[in-house]
Amino acid sequence: MLAVGLWSILPSAQTQVFRTRIDLATVEVTVIDNRTGKPVTDLTARDFTVAENGAKQEIKTFAQQLLGASSDEAGSVQPNAAPAPSGSQRRLFMLVFGRPRLEGPIRPYEGAQAFIRQRLLPQDMVSIMAFNRFTEFTADREAAAALVGRLKRDQDQQYYYVRMDAPMRGVRRDIRENIQAGIDSVMTGDGPLKVRSATDLILGSPAFTYSNTWRAWNQGVLNSDALKVYAAIEHLRRMDGEKHLVLFTTGITAPIVVRIRPPGLFHQDRNDDARLAARANDAGVALDIVNVTGVDFVFDRTGNKFISPNTTPIQSLQVVAELSGGMYSGTRVAEQALGRLDDVSRTGYMLGYMPANPEMDGKYRKVEVAVNRQGVTVLYRHGYTARPDIEPADLREITTNTRISEASATDLRVIDIKVEVKAAADAAARAVRVELQIDASRLSLEKKGDRYTGEIDVVILCGDSKQQVIGTLKQRMTLGMDEAHYEQAIATGIPYTVSIPVTGEATAVKVLVYDYAADIIGSALTTVKKP
Repeated sequence: MLAVGLWSILPSAQTQVFRTRIDLATVEVTVIDNRTGKPVTDLTARDFTVAENGAKQEIKTFAQQLLGASSDEAGSVQPNAAPAPSGSQRRLFMLVFGRPRLEGPIRPYEGAQAFIRQRLLPQDMVSIMAFNRFTEFTADREAAAALVGRLKRDQDQQYYYVRMDAPMRGVRRDIRENIQAGIDSVMTGDGPLKVRSATDLILGSPAFTYSNTWRAWNQGVLNSDALKVYAAIEHLRRMDGEKHLVLFTTGITAPIVVRIRPPGLFHQDRNDDARLAARANDAGVALDIVNVTGVDFVFDRTGNKFISPNTTPIQSLQVVAELSGGMYSGTRVAEQALGRLDDVSRTGYMLGYMPANPEMDGKYRKVEVAVNRQGVTVLYRHGYTARPDIEPADLREITTNTRISEASATDLRVIDIKVEVKAAADAAARAVRVELQIDASRLSLEKKGDRYTGEIDVVILCGDSKQQVIGTLKQRMTLGMDEAHYEQAIATGIPYTVSIPVTGEATAVKVLVYDYAADIIGSALTTVKKP
């Protein structure tokens, strides 16, 4: 449950030597008894099997760590232990509260307060993130618990802040000063906690690449759980200790019927889930997720369960938690879920091995850990990137995925960019032919010389009668038109035709078109014409 560590690739503070090979890779593991929910603490090196990219690895070092309530001495470490990295006996918990009005059967605020007051060890530290703000890590339990209490008490006012500064069609402005002042008042109160901008964690970090185009980033972080998570990872990256990002979220981005939407709370597909988990893995962060809806199914507006958990955004939460070595909870009250997190994060096994490929090739290596014990769950980070420096994340990709995810969650047509769509089945090719006409009048096309240029992202989802996604297209289109073609595009739209392979009989197609530079989106839904 802890980190995949590459101690030997880090530069020594004394020698300042930068290594180019991986001498030892370490993966820290927690094993949980499925019946009791308690960690298993009697395993030896012979009980574990480790594989990297499918190749079995020989375990060279083995240690068991047991955290105790002491800020001065390390926990119990068994013989033959590899040296623990500095600060490994300290746990860091960053509690991230998603959109307001999270209260419900899971009782997230009460659970978080009990966790802070009753569960933290003396050496542990906690940080709270909400809206577009976060607190510095602190050992002041009461101040942190008081902030959580304010988040619970002022839910209606907070919801007002978010609603008042939700993205508006065609309006590219950031949060208004009075709204930001209200948010800051909730976060700071009269307490001693130091509050910082979560937006600065993204835009001020060299770990991110982004467009120089002016954007309403504070507004984006305010309204996006995805950006909050990425910002929290960047803050935790530079911290030393066992790092946990605990996300309290509703599990879907809009309280409306979900149709023809692929799995993924923040993302369009499983690859995006894996990229988020990889980002957390390389920062040494476990993503522990509490779904506050209290269900592991999605319901429509009439209260009828209509989508299985295998195709809902909830599965995305589970995947991200698993790949990052974290825990997912969807039905336990928050106090129980966080109590389990406390129990299992106090113990772990550290396995060290020499990778068959010691070169830093910049590629992501998949790690698999198995244990020869029945009835247990194994928590560990499922990979690492073989490079001394972390590759920049693309903020454009994160924002684009968030905007498209939100638009795909609703049946309501979004007309910031007008899109006309026709779809017809091609039974012989087992595909759907989709014809688009994209209105160019609101696109942020820039004139360079005698040409108009720009980029748009197009996502096309093909769904069957059970509202399962059976065909997907994701494409970034680079536009370049001379004056004549530009005038034609303004008058009649930009034509685009594509054939999308499907795995079954498609009955509907949903199209989303996003202009990142203008931060506007359009969507259209149509039925598939049979041959």
